[in-house]
Amino acid sequence: MVKPDPRVILKEHNIPITIQRVKILEYLIRTNEHPTADQIYSEISDEAI
Repeated sequence: MVKPDPRVILKEHNIPITIQRVKILEYLIRTNEHPTADQIYSEISDEAI
């Protein structure tokens, strides 16, 4: 299964593309749970932004 490109999704919805939004959307695409904001922050803050 091909994963959607976060940049394309943001562009299609006229949302300005920022590295933070891309990282958050990448995380949401790869997770199967419904994370809290704290969980998302914890996961992506460990990655280099």
